[in-house]
Amino acid sequence: MRKIITTLGFGVIFLGVVACQTAKSLPPGVSPVQATWLYGKVGTASRVSKKGYLYNYTSYPPDGDPWLPILKGRLKSGAVAPAVIWLHGCTGHTNQTALAIRTFQLLGYTVFAPDSFARPGRSALCGMGGMDDRVSMRHEELKYALSQIRTYPWIDQKHLVLGGFSEGSQAVAAWRGHEFKAHVLIGTDCRHNSGSPNSPDGVPVLNLVGSKDRWGYGGGCNLSGPQRSSASIVKIFPGLGHGILQSPEVRNDIRKFIESLNP
Repeated sequence: MRKIITTLGFGVIFLGVVACQTAKSLPPGVSPVQATWLYGKVGTASRVSKKGYLYNYTSYPPDGDPWLPILKGRLKSGAVAPAVIWLHGCTGHTNQTALAIRTFQLLGYTVFAPDSFARPGRSALCGMGGMDDRVSMRHEELKYALSQIRTYPWIDQKHLVLGGFSEGSQAVAAWRGHEFKAHVLIGTDCRHNSGSPNSPDGVPVLNLVGSKDRWGYGGGCNLSGPQRSSASIVKIFPGLGHGILQSPEVRNDIRKFIESLNP
């Protein structure tokens, strides 16, 4: 068993970071895309837990257990919260995921962060091209995550947010669906999506980048006219690099953007 479960009172939580581990094999009957969901990271909103805690779950296949059975036993009957699907970067879950989860939890959201590295044989491909194939793979993971969330009565289905960091944000930028109330893109310039996000008209986009991003994303994405008129924001932070979620100013801008959605 290799599981991390953090259970702390509201406002005190910080999710520890563990290096990503690629699965060598999966339990019988679990497909690679299912594994990304079952063995991902999850952080609950306090309003849906029995004690008002912020619960955090991390599992590693094949010897870890899925988070869902444990979480269900700790849910408050009848409670509902909005949710975020968060897509990690090219090296898997890092402190950027931890900071994203905590940021959204403190805003009252439950966060689901599938682990693409739960796929057997999945390796980091940072800077190695093939982004179209990786975006397609991440979209498969996203579709499965969304299908699961749709079955949970404790999730406010009208207030779903899609977000991601680096490689994950490339997948978010390429998403055309109308399922989400907003898209959050951290550390990208949408270059693998012709420079602009595919978010539908009326779905606001928050795009935050560091001016000294080592991957050259410091110019941010270009927004279409409809995107600009739907309260979308592109903001460049002078002096910051790629992993910008360490900055309180960046997290505060996420907070203000999410609060403007009025869930």
